[in-house]
Amino acid sequence: MQVLAALDASAIAPAVMTTARAVANRLAADVGALHARWDGSATTSSRVADLAAQHGTDLVVVDDHAITAIVDAAARGDVVLVMGARGTSSGKLPAGNTALAVTARTRCPVVVTPPTAPITDVR
Repeated sequence: MQVLAALDASAIAPAVMTTARAVANRLAADVGALHARWDGSATTSSRVADLAAQHGTDLVVVDDHAITAIVDAAARGDVVLVMGARGTSSGKLPAGNTALAVTARTRCPVVVTPPTAPITDVR
């Protein structure tokens, strides 16, 4: 089993990574990280790569739209997804378009981390 953290360069990304590690610890699973880079921005992926490296996690960077990349990754095996609810804390819905689309299109468990999630060390 793998816990897969879907990371972007938003402020919630560190909490997503920490949540993924906590879920993996509980499930005795491996942790992986995925970043969709549909605009070809090397700056964004380097920030995300630094975060994954800080957590000792391998990062897969995919040149595709986030929803497509995450759904495709989830379909490849025994996966639990962890992703942010939204890039910002604004909006009327508790989850943004990407989180809602992914949860509607996957059959695996999805943990949606809210934008106000505390970032705590997991040991």
